[in-house]
Amino acid sequence: MKIIQQKISDKHNDSFWYRGEIAETDNFVLVATGDIRIINCETGEIAHDISKERGDGIIGGLNNDDDLKKIDDIHYTWDMNNWFEIFNNRNEVEIDFGIFDTYDEGIAELLELETELTNK
Repeated sequence: MKIIQQKISDKHNDSFWYRGEIAETDNFVLVATGDIRIINCETGEIAHDISKERGDGIIGGLNNDDDLKKIDDIHYTWDMNNWFEIFNNRNEVEIDFGIFDTYDEGIAELLELETELTNK
């Protein structure tokens, strides 16, 4: 397996912290995909695809997975969030092999799928 984006830390397991290709094997690729939209409940403003720092405009900022709980409080709510997804990287037609919330889940499933395929 080739890791394209290393896990930032154990406190950055949520898909929120990642974008694009994460890891690949001979047959599959793990991708962080989907839009991130957070609504400010007081103003109705929507933050689209918050910057890499991921704290822009959020009271107290967002520094790790624990801080993501701030999004479901009286100030902010999720409108959309991203996820990890595994695709077959050998076909022109993308076949979806699952959706995962965390880096660890996505990596584990990527390895399991590759192992299953190569052991056939």
